[in-house]
Amino acid sequence: MGNEQSSSGTSPQASTNSTFSFLSGKGNSKKSKGIVVVSGGNAKVETLDDDEVYKRFKEIPRFLPILRHAIGKKDIPQSEIPHKVNSRPLFRMATRFQQHLKICATTIAADQSHINQLVKSVSILIIASFEGILCQ
Repeated sequence: MGNEQSSSGTSPQASTNSTFSFLSGKGNSKKSKGIVVVSGGNAKVETLDDDEVYKRFKEIPRFLPILRHAIGKKDIPQSEIPHKVNSRPLFRMATRFQQHLKICATTIAADQSHINQLVKSVSILIIASFEGILCQ
């Protein structure tokens, strides 16, 4: 795969393993004189507007912080931030969430105790049936 291009036509080490074929043309390398042109220069010059990745990045919506005045201001005193954000709605939401978790926990605890009672009654029935089978 490309070894025929990198080595000369007949090399003395033609029987070498293909993984060492890059060594076969080492002694026969010819240095070029001047500049070697690979492409004629007719390649299309891409701009950022033609780049697909750049287009996708432009489609991503921009998200702004809660405190919009904080954009670009690097030295905002910490004392200003608590005064501008009202904590009452956050406290109400946290209290409501706490109540919801408490209701869920009591419901789960009641269901678990009911399941434990059912397991105990099934266990007693199984023991009684085995005793009945063994006595016969």
